This record gives sequence, C-alpha cells and structure tokens, in this order.
Amino acid sequence: DLTLNRFVDRFARVCVQGKYNDFRLMLSTKRPPILPPRFESNFNALKQVRILAIDPVPDLPTSIGPVYVMKAEYDLQDYAVRKGERTKQVHVAITQEEGVWRLGPIPQEAMQRLIAFQKAQSTSAPSDTSPTSAPATADADSTATRAIANKPARL
Repeated sequence: DLTLNRFVDRFARVCVQGKYNDFRLMLSTKRPPILPPRFESNFNALKQVRILAIDPVPDLPTSIGPVYVMKAEYDLQDYAVRKGERTKQVHVAITQEEGVWRLGPIPQEAMQRLIAFQKAQSTSAPSDTSPTSAPATADADSTATRAIANKPARL
C-alpha cells in the first residue's frame, strides 16, 4: 500500500525536522500524547534508524481496518548510551483511525496473531533467511528516516 509507505516516510521526516505538532497528529488518538520536551530529548538522541520490517497482522475481530507491525532498530548518539546499550529495537503498530494512518502501541492480540502467523509460515515454507531487500538505513545527518516510534527510548 503506497499510502502506508508515504505515511512511514512522512513520519520519519517530521521527526527528523523536529515538527512536534505534525508528529502529534500522526500518533494514535487513543493514547495520551507525548509531550514536547520528551519528543525533543528522545528524538535528538537518535544517531541512526533502520526499518527492518513492516508486517501485516492477520485480521483481528476488534480492528476496523488493516493493522501493521513496524520493526525498527536504532542507534543512539554517544551521549545517550546507558548501560552499554547503543542499539535497540522497537515494534509499533500502524493502523487507520477514521481513514488516516496512525502510529501507536501494538495491541496484545495483534502481536500474538502475527507471531502465530509467522510461525505457521516458517513451518510451511522452506527457510530463506536472506532479506528480499536491504533494510532502510538513515543517519542523523541525513533527511531520510531517522525516527519511527511514538514510544521513544528511555534515556
């Protein structure tokens, strides 16, 4: 879905540019907002982000539209590294609310269905661990994807 790709790209650019108002509008309305100081401190700590996958979740009885799980890995700036953890991974949900793509936490049921679906696929298909394309990567100095989640790293 090209609209999903455009949403992920726009979301990353908004975060890189530090546009909190646009950022807030892209988050799920079902959760309390991330406040501007937290947005600034967390997203400024990012050094590099790689979007590893965007997987569709099998239909959920409680969802109105498609749900995707985005998996990303990010590196922190040197000053933000705590306990030696320079690289971390996050999973976030992307879904539509009133016809608009939004980012938010992954519903428990969605993650369980995705894991079960992936296990079923891996047992029924020959294993091929090579990715079909290289993961998207961005550095803090570029204007490409840098920030991807509404649940920033705890610094």
